[in-house]
Amino acid sequence: MTNTSNFNVAMGSLIRKIRESKTIPNPKTGKLLKMTQTNLANYLGVSFQQVQKYEDGRNGLSAQRLYYVCDYLGTKPNSVFEEIDVELWKKKEIPLIQNLKAKNNETKT
Repeated sequence: MTNTSNFNVAMGSLIRKIRESKTIPNPKTGKLLKMTQTNLANYLGVSFQQVQKYEDGRNGLSAQRLYYVCDYLGTKPNSVFEEIDVELWKKKEIPLIQNLKAKNNETKT
Protein backbone atom coordinates (compact mmCIF):
# COMPACT_ATOMS: atom_id res chain seq x y z
CA MET A 1 0.00 0.00 0.00
CA THR A 2 1.45 3.37 -0.95
CA ASN A 3 1.34 6.49 1.16
CA THR A 4 -1.28 7.93 -1.23
CA SER A 5 -3.67 5.07 -0.53
CA ASN A 6 -2.90 5.36 3.21
CA PHE A 7 -3.96 8.99 2.96
CA ASN A 8 -7.13 7.99 1.11
CA VAL A 9 -7.96 5.44 3.82
CA ALA A 10 -7.43 8.01 6.57
CA MET A 11 -9.48 10.64 4.71
CA GLY A 12 -12.29 8.18 3.92
CA SER A 13 -12.40 6.94 7.49
CA LEU A 14 -12.75 10.47 8.77
CA ILE A 15 -15.49 11.30 6.25
CA ARG A 16 -17.40 8.18 7.35
CA LYS A 17 -17.01 9.16 11.00
CA ILE A 18 -18.32 12.68 10.35
CA ARG A 19 -21.19 11.43 8.15
CA GLU A 20 -22.29 8.88 10.72
CA SER A 21 -22.40 11.57 13.41
CA LYS A 22 -24.85 13.67 11.37
CA THR A 23 -28.61 13.37 11.27
CA ILE A 24 -31.17 14.53 8.75
CA PRO A 25 -34.94 14.78 9.10
CA ASN A 26 -37.08 12.08 7.54
CA PRO A 27 -39.17 13.90 4.90
CA LYS A 28 -42.31 11.93 5.83
CA THR A 29 -42.17 11.89 9.62
CA GLY A 30 -39.70 14.64 10.48
CA LYS A 31 -37.92 12.17 12.75
CA LEU A 32 -34.14 12.57 12.75
CA LEU A 33 -32.30 9.74 11.03
CA LYS A 34 -28.60 9.04 10.63
CA MET A 35 -27.19 10.38 7.39
CA THR A 36 -26.60 7.56 4.92
CA GLN A 37 -24.14 7.06 2.10
CA THR A 38 -27.12 7.43 -0.22
CA ASN A 39 -27.94 10.88 1.21
CA LEU A 40 -24.37 12.04 0.58
CA ALA A 41 -24.27 10.37 -2.84
CA ASN A 42 -27.47 12.11 -3.93
CA TYR A 43 -26.04 15.47 -2.91
CA LEU A 44 -22.80 14.80 -4.80
CA GLY A 45 -24.55 13.35 -7.86
CA VAL A 46 -22.76 10.00 -7.59
CA SER A 47 -23.80 6.47 -6.63
CA PHE A 48 -23.73 5.29 -3.03
CA GLN A 49 -21.12 2.77 -4.23
CA GLN A 50 -18.84 5.68 -5.11
CA VAL A 51 -19.29 7.09 -1.61
CA GLN A 52 -18.40 3.62 -0.27
CA LYS A 53 -15.19 3.74 -2.31
CA TYR A 54 -14.33 7.18 -0.90
CA GLU A 55 -15.01 6.04 2.65
CA ASP A 56 -13.04 2.80 2.23
CA GLY A 57 -10.10 4.66 0.72
CA ARG A 58 -10.30 2.76 -2.58
CA ASN A 59 -10.83 6.07 -4.39
CA GLY A 60 -9.45 9.46 -3.47
CA LEU A 61 -11.36 12.70 -3.59
CA SER A 62 -10.44 15.71 -5.67
CA ALA A 63 -10.16 19.01 -3.85
CA GLN A 64 -13.45 20.11 -5.40
CA ARG A 65 -15.26 16.92 -4.36
CA LEU A 66 -13.83 17.20 -0.83
CA TYR A 67 -15.15 20.77 -0.67
CA TYR A 68 -18.67 19.58 -1.58
CA VAL A 69 -18.52 16.67 0.87
CA CYS A 70 -17.48 19.03 3.66
CA ASP A 71 -20.17 21.53 2.69
CA TYR A 72 -22.86 18.85 2.96
CA LEU A 73 -21.46 17.53 6.22
CA GLY A 74 -21.28 21.02 7.71
CA THR A 75 -17.54 21.08 8.23
CA LYS A 76 -14.58 22.85 6.66
CA PRO A 77 -11.98 21.06 4.53
CA ASN A 78 -9.11 22.34 6.68
CA SER A 79 -10.69 20.81 9.78
CA VAL A 80 -10.83 17.46 8.00
CA PHE A 81 -7.10 17.63 7.27
CA GLU A 82 -6.40 18.57 10.87
CA GLU A 83 -8.29 15.53 12.16
CA ILE A 84 -6.73 12.86 9.94
CA ASP A 85 -4.96 10.24 12.01
CA VAL A 86 -1.47 11.29 10.94
CA GLU A 87 0.16 8.75 13.22
CA LEU A 88 -1.54 5.88 11.38
CA TRP A 89 -0.49 7.43 8.09
CA LYS A 90 3.13 7.81 9.26
CA LYS A 91 3.28 4.25 10.58
CA LYS A 92 2.30 2.92 7.18
CA GLU A 93 4.85 5.19 5.46
CA ILE A 94 7.78 3.85 7.50
CA PRO A 95 8.26 0.67 5.40
CA LEU A 96 8.15 2.78 2.24
CA ILE A 97 10.79 5.16 3.62
CA GLN A 98 12.97 2.24 4.75
CA ASN A 99 12.75 0.64 1.29
CA LEU A 100 13.72 3.92 -0.37
CA LYS A 101 16.70 4.32 1.97
CA ALA A 102 17.81 0.73 1.30
CA LYS A 103 17.59 1.24 -2.46
CA ASN A 104 19.52 4.49 -2.12
CA ASN A 105 22.27 2.69 -0.15
CA GLU A 106 22.42 -0.07 -2.80
CA THR A 107 23.10 2.45 -5.55
CA LYS A 108 25.93 4.06 -3.52
CA THR A 109 27.90 0.80 -3.20
